[in-house]
Amino acid sequence: MLNKLYRQMMFPESTAFFLIALVFSSSTGSTEELIQIKVTEETKAEGSCVTFSCTYKHEKNKNIKLLWFKDPIYDKTLYTGTILYSNTADRPQSPGYSSRVEYITDNAEKDRDYWRKCDLKINDLQKIDTGNYSFRIIYTNKKYMSKAMKLTVTDNPCKLNIEPSEMKNSVKEKDEFSVQCSTSDSCPSYPEWFLQKPGQEPQRVTSARYKTTQEENEGKKITKLNFSPTWQDDNVMLSCRSAETQDSCLFRNITLSVEYKPKTAEATVSSVNIKEGDSVTLSCTSRGRPNVTMSWFKNRTMKTQQAVWRLDDVNPDYSGEYYCEAENKHGTVQSNIIPINVKMVQKMSA
Repeated sequence: MLNKLYRQMMFPESTAFFLIALVFSSSTGSTEELIQIKVTEETKAEGSCVTFSCTYKHEKNKNIKLLWFKDPIYDKTLYTGTILYSNTADRPQSPGYSSRVEYITDNAEKDRDYWRKCDLKINDLQKIDTGNYSFRIIYTNKKYMSKAMKLTVTDNPCKLNIEPSEMKNSVKEKDEFSVQCSTSDSCPSYPEWFLQKPGQEPQRVTSARYKTTQEENEGKKITKLNFSPTWQDDNVMLSCRSAETQDSCLFRNITLSVEYKPKTAEATVSSVNIKEGDSVTLSCTSRGRPNVTMSWFKNRTMKTQQAVWRLDDVNPDYSGEYYCEAENKHGTVQSNIIPINVKMVQKMSA
């Protein structure tokens, strides 16, 4: 019976694209609209990405088990198949998907019923990802499986590959760094390198500081990028792209992690006119990788190790020259000097 129900839930081959609300009967005999999905037949190139759109009825103050399946099969008491996403330990995610799958939702609101997002995004698609995808909800007393969304992954001979594929270790400032991007030698062009700083648009690598070379080797077209990173390259994304596509899912990216000594420590004070009995806050800012530690000095004697130093109920003994130092394993930098002069408050005689 359940196998028959699941087969009826599969959409016909001619279905192009439509929004469907799934309506099921609950154990009490009432009908509820519980899942909304965009039923599609997607065809994507190998190496690209796909997002399946989904929302479900979140019931207040209820623990709900959520699962995304590939090619689910009902086996007497439960659905089996490849689990791409799971929020429950008793049905864990299948191996090999944690780095490629994103479950996209919105903030939970436990005190009311509402429709909640349950999108699934799969990156770096592979031929084995071809199949049917369904979303499963398990309440305490009822269970539902969505209709299936069909995905076909086609060959992509011009798929891009980066080596190394990720930054497992940081590179030290001014050390030599090398990365390469390759594609099949049957493709019409060599891969191209772009740089993208946080909050800026990507730019093609053109500066003389970045050296690119091209070669053909073992059936591949390879573009190598060599340069010596500075601290300004920290968190810069290197993007390898093909001239033949603007599909951002086919780009291959790696984000730089550059270690460097602290840069330009700056000391500030909350007030310049300080009188006896006031409270004063000293703040020190700097940047470095690994993260810096801050120390405060008065008249060249270290007083405390913290970025923000609050002085309460000050008196003339607090007067002096204050500065901070920022330090990590690569070096130390000293800030500007802040002179503090605490003025005495003249007390009125009785």
